[in-house]
This record gives sequence, C-alpha cells and structure tokens, in this order.
Amino acid sequence: MRSTPPHPQDEAIIDAFVHHVTHVHGRSQDTAVRHRCNLRRFLHWCRHHDLDGTRLSEVEVTAFLAAEAARGLQPTSVASVQGTLRCFFAYLRPDGPNPARATPLPRSGTSTPVPYRPDEAERILEQLRAVRDLGYRFDLAVVATFAGTGVRRRELVRLRTGDLDLDAGVVTVLDGPTGDRTVPLPPVTSEVLHDYLTRIRPFCARSDRLFANPRASSDSRLDGRLEAGVASSIVRRAGRRSGVDGPHTCLRWRATATVAMLRAGVELTEVQRRLGHVDPAATAVYLRAVDTADVVDREIAR
Repeated sequence: MRSTPPHPQDEAIIDAFVHHVTHVHGRSQDTAVRHRCNLRRFLHWCRHHDLDGTRLSEVEVTAFLAAEAARGLQPTSVASVQGTLRCFFAYLRPDGPNPARATPLPRSGTSTPVPYRPDEAERILEQLRAVRDLGYRFDLAVVATFAGTGVRRRELVRLRTGDLDLDAGVVTVLDGPTGDRTVPLPPVTSEVLHDYLTRIRPFCARSDRLFANPRASSDSRLDGRLEAGVASSIVRRAGRRSGVDGPHTCLRWRATATVAMLRAGVELTEVQRRLGHVDPAATAVYLRAVDTADVVDREIAR
C-alpha cells in the first residue's frame, strides 16, 4: 500500500479510541499519536481487503502484521503496531476475546541491515532536489538528515532548531539511550539544511521544532511538528518516486549512513557513539553490511 488516506468512518473510530486512551487511561500525546498512526494504517488495510476492522479474527490480525513486516517495518515497529491493536480490541471488547493478544510476531527477514548503494542514495536525493514544490523541498531536508547522520526516526522528529549548529557542522541528538550526543554533519547535509532553514522553514508553522510538516492543517494539533509516521511516509514516497527498489524505511537510511561512515574509515567506537548504541555488538552488525555492500559493488563493476 502507498499512503493511508483518511476515511470519514475510520477517522470517527480512531478519534473515539484515541479519546479513550488519553482521557480514560491517561496516555501521553506521543502515545496517542502512535496509536492514531498505527490504527489508521490497520483500518486502511482492512478496507483494502474488504474486511471489517472491528470484527477480525486472530488469523486476520496475524496477516496484517505479516504485511507490515513485509513492507519493511522492523520487529520493534511491528510490536508497536501489535500493541496498538491489543489496546484497540480491548477498548472494543472489554470482556470479550482479543485477537491481537496472542498473535505471534512475524520473524524479521534478515539480521544484516541492507543499505542503499551510493548511486541509489544519490538518485533518491537528486529526484527530491529536482522538484521545487515546498513539500518536496521539506522532504529533501528530512531524507538528507537521515542520510547524513543515521539518526533514529524518533530522534529526528524530536529535533529542535537549537539542536542544529551549522557553523560547527553538528547536530545534537537528545534523550537517546546513551544520553545526548553530537553528530557531525556531512557538507552536503549541511548545505541542504541551510537551504531548508533559509528558504523553507519560514513558510512552515512556527514552533521550536526543526522539522514542522508544511502539509499539516493549521488547526491540527500536529501543526508545527513532524509525526513519526509522516517521516516514514516521506521516506517511502521519495524512494518510490526515484524508482529505486525497496523497501524504503528510515532504518535503511540509518544503515546507509553507518556503512558510509565505516567505509570512510571512522573508528567503530566513534560510529557506536554517533549512532547512540549501548551495546557495541549492535554496531558490529553493520560490518557485515559493509562486506555485503562491497560484494554488490564488485558485481556491478563487472
């Protein structure tokens, strides 16, 4: 599936559910936003398959989770979707069966991250540069930041304008597992972000967030910020428009940036610091990605 256009009936269901989890269970706004995004995608999938999203069996919920994994979501993201569905069906059926409670999570296809090749990454960025539309120039800034820093999706959407220091060529990432950290910006990324701040950001909603979605409605509570689900949509849309083979995920750009650092000779411990990994083994996984990328490059060069 491509985008998840809102459907009036689905939106009414989503609004009632989100109101319940925030006002009855006291969940945070970030949790509400995550539930809203996950549930909208679920109900859209149900409509696409002529299913009633409020009356599914465990088998059908399992099929949806498998479809989410197949389109590139990582196990932690699929688990987040499953958590939303558990809450949703508990809300619909407080005393009845919950088809999402015992649903097994699909296995990840591979443990080795698969980055974009340099020519693929450049093709995606180039097609974004070629479009002068405000929205696509905003998309360029988002994708270029993923490509140049390797930050996590949740870290990118939380960035503030004060976290960016273009003179020093760094961005400060806050509240990661290892605490605050500064990440160097490649010159190309700095150039894109400078253009974004001078030409695009002034036309977006006023807030202290670095990325404020220009497509958000001015009366929306998301005005002045970028939702995590929208960041993923931007990445998917950019990848598909370029003609590069998917999956197109934020994590794939993280792998791409990491492989670029390792190929440039950055020490593994420094890469670990920039990525915010607690466990060095998590960083070492990318060494296999470098080996795989080298093999692919040699095959293409033949």
